[in-house]
Amino acid sequence: AARQNPADILAIRGITRERLDEILATVVLPGVVPPPIDYRKADNPYLARYGEELWVEKVDKSTWMSKFRCITDLVNHIVTSCTEHFADTEYADNWFFYHDALSLM
Repeated sequence: AARQNPADILAIRGITRERLDEILATVVLPGVVPPPIDYRKADNPYLARYGEELWVEKVDKSTWMSKFRCITDLVNHIVTSCTEHFADTEYADNWFFYHDALSLM
């Protein structure tokens, strides 16, 4: 649309002719543009959009999930931290934690 009628785009405040030319020069769409995909309709929208390798990471970083953590992540953190903490002590191979540790996190 910008190529056919640049006056509409230039009417937008802050868009200069130079900026429009710069934008049009970088936008290259060879061939037919595929139709948009509505990932919200998939059984697992994150899997459909990001694939097998990234979808869990994207869910964890989403705004809605950032305040929640998986219990296995918390337990892994406890084990890793305690292993490092007790490494050079007499308890290096003899430490444990009780489930109350999770409520403190």
